[in-house]
Formats: sequence, structure tokens, C-alpha cells
Amino acid sequence: MIGAVVALAIIVAGAIAVSSRTDSYTADARVLIGPTDDVDNPVLALDTLSRGTVVATYAEIFGSDEVVASGLAASGFDAAAQEDITIRTRSLAGASAVLIEAVADDAETAERAATAVATADPVIDGYAEVFQVTLLQGAQGHAVRSGIDGGALIALLMAAGIALGVAAGSASKRYLPDTPPPPRPSRRA
Repeated sequence: MIGAVVALAIIVAGAIAVSSRTDSYTADARVLIGPTDDVDNPVLALDTLSRGTVVATYAEIFGSDEVVASGLAASGFDAAAQEDITIRTRSLAGASAVLIEAVADDAETAERAATAVATADPVIDGYAEVFQVTLLQGAQGHAVRSGIDGGALIALLMAAGIALGVAAGSASKRYLPDTPPPPRPSRRA
């Protein structure tokens, strides 16, 4: 009996948790950092890029509040919509590229946001004369749902509920007495 109650409680709690969770979507865009066409010494610019510092700087700038806000605003996101979007950036190892990820409540918003930030104009003093940013890949069609699938989560919770219910039932049989309590003495006067 105790095992069934434990199993049922875990399954019900899990079902409530699954039904109240919200999905989120992640989309990413990529930009390429390269020397400008009119740079005096392209070999030196490429050597500088290969060290990774410039790309890391661009990744940091693309993730800054200023660039994120201006990119999202230029693509029509108002301040309230911007609050529901998370932007993460990082330089891609072994490449002169920056990955820009957007997380939002729906796929279209995540894709639009990632592309919006990727097409923003990050101004870095002294870099614009030597380096240019080119959109390598927009985020359209690249959004994926984040987190575990609801059906898989329910199955996992049911398995856990059953396993813990069986364990609780076994423990109760082992440690709780099997015999009924002794009868109460009657009070007859």
C-alpha cells in the first residue's frame, strides 16, 4: 500500500512539472572575421587573426548589451521582446568565426534574434580599418528545441515512481510489523 502511494505521488508530481514547463528554442548564426580588402599587409592581419585574440574580442563585443540591443532593435524587436531573448556568443576554435546563439520561447524568434545580432555592426576602435565582419550563416531554419522531450520525461518519471514505489513497499514490509495492533482493553464499569 505504501509503495503504491509513493509511486502515485511521484507520477502526479512529475506530470504537474511536465505540464507547467515551457519550451525554449536555440538558434545560432555565424560570422567570419577577416582582413579588409584594402588592408596594407594582409599576411600580418591573417597572422594576427590566427592568434585568436581578435576573434575573441569580436565574440565579446557581439555579446555586449549595446550590440545585442541595437541588433535586435534594428530587426524590429521592442524592449519587452528583447527581455525574453538570451544571446550567447563565443569564438569558434580553430576558425576566425564567432558563433552567436539566441534562446527564445519559439523557433522563429530565436532564429530572427540570432541573425539580427549577427548582422549588427560591432564597432571596435582601430579594428574596422583592418578587419571586416561577414555573415557566414544566418539562423533561419536552424532552431532546435532545448531540453528533454515531454514524453520522454513522463516515461522517466513513471519509471522512477514505480521503482521508488516498489522500494518503499519492500521497506515497509521489512521494517513495519505485519501483525495488527493488540486490541484495546474495554472499559466496562
